[in-house]
Amino acid sequence: AILAQSTTHVSAADLAPARSREGWGGRGTSPDKASQAGLGSRPGQLQAMPPLQRLDEAMGVGRRGFRAQARAPAEATSPAALLLPNEGGAASLSSAAAAPAPSRSQRPSGGREDRGKVLRTYKWSQFHGREETTEFDEAHFSAEGLFSQSSSEGHKEYQDRLRAIHLHKEGMAKAEIAKALGRSEKFVQRWWQKDQKEVPRPWGVHAYLTKDMGRNTKGVGATSSASMTEDSVQDTATWWRDVEVRRKYAGDMAIYDEILQNTEWKPTNARTRDFATGAYHIKYDQRGNIRWEGHQNGKYKPGLSPAMDKVLQKLFAEYGIADRTSGVITNWYPDGKGHLGSHRHDCWTALFSFGHERILTIDNTPLLMQDGDLCIFGTQRHGVPIMPEITEGRITLVIFFYPDQMQKQGMWQTITDPDTMEASRPLQAMLREGRLGASAEQGAAEHDKELLALQQLGFSRADAEVALRASHFDVERAAELLLLAGAGGAGGVVEAAPGDIPAVGSTAPSTEASMATVGCGGRFRKARPAVAAGPDLERLAGSGGAAASAPSSSGASSSSSTAAPPGSGGSSGSSSSAEGSDEALARRLQLEEEGGAALAPGLSAGPSDGITDEEVAALALQLEELEAERQADPVLLAAQFQEYDAMLTREDAERWNGHGDLMHSPFSREHLSLEKMEKVTIFSAGHGDMLEKDFWEMLQCHSIRVLYDVRQTDHRGELYARHRRFSVAALRAQCRSRGIFFKSMPLGRQSAYGTLAHIKSDEGQHTLVELVWQAKRKRTAFMGAEELWRDDARQVPAEFLVQAGHTVEHIRSDGSTERHVSGIEYPDWLVREEERLKMVEKKRQAGELANPQKSRVDRSSEAVALRLAAPVEEVDAMEEMRGAANQKELVVAQRKLARYQRIAEEKGVLAAKVVKNTPEWILEDARKQAEWVAAKKQEKAAGKSPDAAAHAQDMEAPAKEGQGEAHPPGRSAPSAAEETAPEAPQQEQAEAEPQEPKRSTWRSRRRAPAATAGDT
Repeated sequence: AILAQSTTHVSAADLAPARSREGWGGRGTSPDKASQAGLGSRPGQLQAMPPLQRLDEAMGVGRRGFRAQARAPAEATSPAALLLPNEGGAASLSSAAAAPAPSRSQRPSGGREDRGKVLRTYKWSQFHGREETTEFDEAHFSAEGLFSQSSSEGHKEYQDRLRAIHLHKEGMAKAEIAKALGRSEKFVQRWWQKDQKEVPRPWGVHAYLTKDMGRNTKGVGATSSASMTEDSVQDTATWWRDVEVRRKYAGDMAIYDEILQNTEWKPTNARTRDFATGAYHIKYDQRGNIRWEGHQNGKYKPGLSPAMDKVLQKLFAEYGIADRTSGVITNWYPDGKGHLGSHRHDCWTALFSFGHERILTIDNTPLLMQDGDLCIFGTQRHGVPIMPEITEGRITLVIFFYPDQMQKQGMWQTITDPDTMEASRPLQAMLREGRLGASAEQGAAEHDKELLALQQLGFSRADAEVALRASHFDVERAAELLLLAGAGGAGGVVEAAPGDIPAVGSTAPSTEASMATVGCGGRFRKARPAVAAGPDLERLAGSGGAAASAPSSSGASSSSSTAAPPGSGGSSGSSSSAEGSDEALARRLQLEEEGGAALAPGLSAGPSDGITDEEVAALALQLEELEAERQADPVLLAAQFQEYDAMLTREDAERWNGHGDLMHSPFSREHLSLEKMEKVTIFSAGHGDMLEKDFWEMLQCHSIRVLYDVRQTDHRGELYARHRRFSVAALRAQCRSRGIFFKSMPLGRQSAYGTLAHIKSDEGQHTLVELVWQAKRKRTAFMGAEELWRDDARQVPAEFLVQAGHTVEHIRSDGSTERHVSGIEYPDWLVREEERLKMVEKKRQAGELANPQKSRVDRSSEAVALRLAAPVEEVDAMEEMRGAANQKELVVAQRKLARYQRIAEEKGVLAAKVVKNTPEWILEDARKQAEWVAAKKQEKAAGKSPDAAAHAQDMEAPAKEGQGEAHPPGRSAPSAAEETAPEAPQQEQAEAEPQEPKRSTWRSRRRAPAATAGDT
């Protein structure tokens, strides 16, 4: 049972003895070893118990302090408005919407005298700009045991549905399941007989949480250092586990210093997960550079801390997770500024805390961890907030594991990559070498069996080895060769003297049976020739060649067992024998040159008496000379091997399943770059004012299967599309229906100062590398906003790709292509974009940025009447946020919805967009935006002094009389230097002219562009 530790009770008599411990969340006794690991027991042992006490209530943060204030507005929220993935968590839920009220023994009293006095009070901040204060009393530090905790009401609902199905499979009755879950029997009856895939996903539950744990066939998941074994339990119900707190589990005070001094610390980058697949996305700052976490990361290896090694052995033995983890990582927080953003893993976590006490937030519930404390939890969101009052350091040691049945204790490995949570290259090499060694041992064992079978037939081990090699380790064929060699009267197999190569003689004409040698003898060693077949054998036997026909079992030396040399009375001195020898030598050299020879170098193919010692020596000398000529310079060889190693390293760095970001791994960032990657061809396209049908037909002409959206965004990160059919949401849906992979990676964000500046940052370079990776595997295109590439900012990434050696083809609207040529000159609006955006940012920060001026057409009565007659656009807030792919997109969507809500409240019935199904936190953000805007306006109005206002009135009078011009709207009064500065002659002449010619000049300036446009 996977979830039995949170819904059932296992008696101490049925399993291992349980230790008595106070404060176990109302249970009174500690769960046993299996219950602590989340393993449960047999179905017959399951007994329904009331739900566990909530973690926030047990820790004393659910009834006072900031939690009491956070609950007040939540109680008024409708239960239908469930929380989204980034919501604070269960601690901000209303008490009515949470689990049923605990029993009297579990319910903490609201009086301070019952929980003891307050021992600690800390200020902390998990999210930017949201500082909170929490008081920790005596009961908080004594609370220990199992506690229930869910990220949101949606998570709790989905969790209870899955638990009802799971407990029904365990054999529990309906009433028992309802009592265990704290739900009604009607709720249990609705869900307990359904399949897990039939359970709908509520609002706020990530899509990847509804899938099984671990890596699937597409490589998604299993990004932690937990080890997935054959017996690992990875069904959907295993995502949730209750929180277990064990105080002072490790009591040695020297652990902190030992780990701190002996660990190599490295910074780690901030990441977020994809809501659908669980893959990682890198977080960047406004300028496009990698955002780093506020802590340092390291690897824990056995021997760094002897005291910690004992604690880990105790943990692995008690919870049975020794073979379920492939690594232990450490995080170091030097002071209170060190922090870790709220996140979740796709496995279970055991976390130790050493050093100064720090807050660990679990679903936004603060848990103050002290030195030696242990906390075990499932996939709940957790993090380490900023605590400005802390000046000392703290180290956390984290073990990831997957739940399964307790099995044998194996050796735990600590070689892992703490940034990617994947096995590092040394570990992969170790495992690969282990597999290679295992296969070699297995092959040797199999060959030993074959040798033993031949030896049982009466052949010697040396003869059996030679025959097996000649027959490619086919036992039947080897036995046939040995029998044929013995039947031909050649004495079977010729025994070799020490240091020589044994050979097999055969009467068969097959080249396999003519001769075989052991490869360890070297290519230039003299091989034992085979006995001639057919008539030659008869002549040898009839002429008294006893040396050739004598059995080899007599143990004679190799010199006495060879064929007689040419010219002797017992050998054939005919020319046919010499020609056959030459043919055999030529055939063997040809086979060796082609690399396809099945026999050893000393074999002679065909009927011959072998080759002489002089021929072997001449052949060896010739081959040595050829190899000496081919031998390369050692420096050149070293360079070649280095290039091969770099190529293999790049292949390892390019291992990616296509989900998330390619460059989220430090290993990929280190070894992948545009210049080093394989050269590819990438397409470029722009939509402009095209129709949807025409746009996709244009891409279909080139079989585009991957589309990257690199269009520019504003300072808020929002993309403005002239046509709704080319919005990000619409393009994502269109690509999904056509089987095209779509990803939005904007280049040229205003906060990054435009395309030219943004593409030089980490985010810009990573986008180009990912484009090249996709183009290497599928036909890939990146999309801009304009139809002509010379009018679009997509010419910048095209130029960078071409300069790196890649090819870029710009697709025209008619389907034809134009190859991008390196060395183009950027237009003026693109070159000056960085300077302009920096000025705009300064004005925006100073509150001097005026609203954009509308054209005469937009201000005409026809345009205004058309806008008023248009129906109001309704924006579904929940659908908008559900369409966000990751945390970054979700934040942008929430800010946009809050702005829509604020504008709708300001304009009332004249608002063009109205937000419906608005959650409470969106309304709260809209109110904060309205307060901020009002404060800025008031600050701007207060900045105008009475003298400045009087000066503005003095300047308005001459302007009305035609003697001067007033200051444009939105511009502050000129300074003293501006007042005394000489004006241009054109301005003096314009001010001296009467009013009527001045209007005429203005009309002529307005008509000039129209005439120019007409001529064009």
